[in-house]
Amino acid sequence: MELIELALKQAKFAEEFESTNREKHVEDLEFVFAEDQWDETVKNARGNRPCLNANDLPIYLDRVTAAQKVNDVGISVLPVDSNTDPEKAKIIGGLIRNIEQESNANIAYDKALEHAAAGGYVGLS
Repeated sequence: MELIELALKQAKFAEEFESTNREKHVEDLEFVFAEDQWDETVKNARGNRPCLNANDLPIYLDRVTAAQKVNDVGISVLPVDSNTDPEKAKIIGGLIRNIEQESNANIAYDKALEHAAAGGYVGLS
């Protein structure tokens, strides 16, 4: 029971610690993908003057993320020293590639890059 209480306490601490990052991340994503980027107070202060809406940010985001979408990104298993069996690394690498393929991991990788580039944080929104 103590272990569960400790885990809950640590999870609450982590949530509080990351809350500002997550809030800022969501704000950034909303701004990048917004149809209207003008703040209401600014729009009201402008009165009848027009507010130009030309959101080019998704175009630049696509430039950043396009290379990953074209190239295959994935986990690589490499034998690192003379004690490592290259054949075993090859088998483990094949298993990981199969798991990535079956689970459509490329979608998760692409989404993670998009969130990091657009919101500066690889989080959930």
